[in-house]
Amino acid sequence: MKQWYKIDPAMLKCIPAAAEHFHEITTDEFSVFGAPSQPDYAILTLKFNIAKGQPCPELKSLKAYLLQYRDCIMSYERATSVLHDHLLDVYSPSSLTLSMEFSPRGGLSSKICM
Repeated sequence: MKQWYKIDPAMLKCIPAAAEHFHEITTDEFSVFGAPSQPDYAILTLKFNIAKGQPCPELKSLKAYLLQYRDCIMSYERATSVLHDHLLDVYSPSSLTLSMEFSPRGGLSSKICM
C-alpha cells in the first residue's frame, strides 16, 4: 500500500480545447482503501468548464491517474481533496465540480462534493 502523497499528478495529460465547452466525466470504477484490506468504491463525477485553448483532460491518462488511488490508504475526504487539487493544478479550468458518492459501508453512505 502506498500513501496519498505518492499519487503522481504528472500522469495527467491534456489537450488544448478547440472551443469553450462544458465537460462532464463519470466513472463507477473509482476505489480507495479506507483501511487496510477494506476497499471503498465510489461513483466519481467531474464537471469542468473549459475555455478555448485551455488544457482539456485526456481521458486515457485520467483513467491511469485514477488507478493510482486503488492501492492507497486514505479517507474519503483526503481522496476528494487530493484529486480536486491535482485537477485544478494540471487543467486550470474556469470551474471544476467534483463529487464522490461512496457505496454504503456498515449501513452508512457518504457523498462528498467540492
